[in-house]
Amino acid sequence: MDQELVRKSVVLAVVVLITLIVQYVAGKALRRALDVGGVPQATIFVNIVKALIWFFAVLLVLQPVFDVAPTSFVTALGVTSIVISIGMQDTISNLMGGLSLMMSKVIKVGDIISVNGKTGTVEDITWRNTVLSLRDGGIEVIPNSVLSKTALTKLAEAAAESVSVDFTVRTGSDLFHVEQDVLTAVAPVLEPYAANGRDPIVRFGGIDASGISGKAVGFVRSDVAPAVAADAMARAIATMPWLAGAPAEKG
Repeated sequence: MDQELVRKSVVLAVVVLITLIVQYVAGKALRRALDVGGVPQATIFVNIVKALIWFFAVLLVLQPVFDVAPTSFVTALGVTSIVISIGMQDTISNLMGGLSLMMSKVIKVGDIISVNGKTGTVEDITWRNTVLSLRDGGIEVIPNSVLSKTALTKLAEAAAESVSVDFTVRTGSDLFHVEQDVLTAVAPVLEPYAANGRDPIVRFGGIDASGISGKAVGFVRSDVAPAVAADAMARAIATMPWLAGAPAEKG
């Protein structure tokens, strides 16, 4: 009896050890394959492979260690899974939503998206959630089932990096000089945040009783919070004498 227990313990230990090794090797191989094949890398794929490896490992030890026929276990598991699935509908929905997002390549790790009024970079897609790194430094965790049913916008890198500040110019001002003043003022304050050396631009819009509408647009790195750059730009423009409502220059 003792020898039988020792035999079963050894078999169980060997299978667990081999499973851990296979899991490690398969995980690394999968990550390399995803990179080489251009398939977006996310933990959802790795987790599914790990779960399958452990499932087959359990099947291997059922008969020699626990004296349970694998076919009986699979049959019982099928019945049990139906009952469990009823109580885990949200989890299953999240898993299927994550697989759908990844396989259809709607989004992938590294994409910049805007969803429900929040913009950020996709950091990971797990078996339950999509992790979004917001540009203000926060982290948004969105259930995959929600994300797969919600309208989202994928932003190009340039569009995601743009930061704008609106201002109004006093009627009668020389817009050429206004443009030069704005560029001269905002360029130095944007330099610490600038993306790929892109220079700020100025655009003018409509004219009404309050003055001429203008917009200063800067381009910042993806790791910079837009509010920080917008604040620096607004402070640089705020003292300009041609702003509508500012005291007129004498002489």
